Amino acid sequence: RIPCFTWDDAGYWLFSLNWTDPLLIAVQKYMNVVGTDINSLMLTTPEPTWILSKIAKMPGTIRIKVIKRDGGGTDNDSRLYSRKAVAYKPWVSPDLKMHGVNKIMEDDFSCKLPDEFYKWYKPTREKYASLAKKEMMAELISRNKKAQEKRDKATKRGRPRKK
Repeated sequence: RIPCFTWDDAGYWLFSLNWTDPLLIAVQKYMNVVGTDINSLMLTTPEPTWILSKIAKMPGTIRIKVIKRDGGGTDNDSRLYSRKAVAYKPWVSPDLKMHGVNKIMEDDFSCKLPDEFYKWYKPTREKYASLAKKEMMAELISRNKKAQEKRDKATKRGRPRKK
């Protein structure tokens, strides 16, 4: 088994509004047996609600909120990159009528990556951003094409074009 698998930007890959996508349905099903292959799964996202709820609310989930620390000058690296991680463990009553979270730990840390790691990781981040932009442009082109076809069809029928 893999001790820990980190899925960075999971909010992009497991986006909750794509819940009908066959791939995401398959991923959700795999999450039922993921423990066979992976001991711990770490998903990162700027907003937890962007991840499919069936995955985000899996039993045993611990949610970690990273908070930017206030105060201090931005000329001081230790304050500029200072963050606090607060971990919460969700709970649900046996009758499933009540639920909540318990804070289980806090940790202060620096979010600044070592230069060597950042140099290795930056191309991966750039690929993610490039892929997202290409997907967005392809969808925009597709929508524009469909709208143009609709306008052309309406014009051929003799209807006035809507602006």
